[in-house]
Amino acid sequence: MDHKLMALGLALTYPDQAFDEAEPDAHDLTRTVVAAAAVGQDTSEPVGRLLTTHPYLNEWVHLVLEDVDMRPPHLRNAVTRGHEPLLGDADPIAERYVCPVDGFSWYRPSAARPVPSCPFGGHALQKA
Repeated sequence: MDHKLMALGLALTYPDQAFDEAEPDAHDLTRTVVAAAAVGQDTSEPVGRLLTTHPYLNEWVHLVLEDVDMRPPHLRNAVTRGHEPLLGDADPIAERYVCPVDGFSWYRPSAARPVPSCPFGGHALQKA
C-alpha cells in the first residue's frame, strides 16, 4: 500500500492533530479515500487532489513520511539545539500496534487511549 495512503489512514486515528478547523471537509474526504482504498480502488488521483487542496493535512502527512517509522509528529521526541536531556528515557515510548492484514501501524500515545481498528478494513490492531 502507498505510504501517503497509510499516512492518511493514520490521520483518521489522530484527528485532533492531523486536521485543522480551517479545512472542515478534510476529515470526511480522507475517510472516503481510505474507504475506497480498502475495497481495492485506485486512489492515486484522489490522494493527490486531497493533499493539494488541504495544506494542513498535506503538511501533517509530509511530517509522518519524514519519519522512518511513520510516527505522528506529536509522538516523536523533540530535540532542541543547545539542550542536553537527562540520562535515560524521560518520555514514555508509544506502543506500536499493527494490522495483521495490511501492515498499517498505529502508535498508542497513552494507556488511556483505546486502540482503534485498522482504517483500511476494520481489522483489530495487534501489539507489535
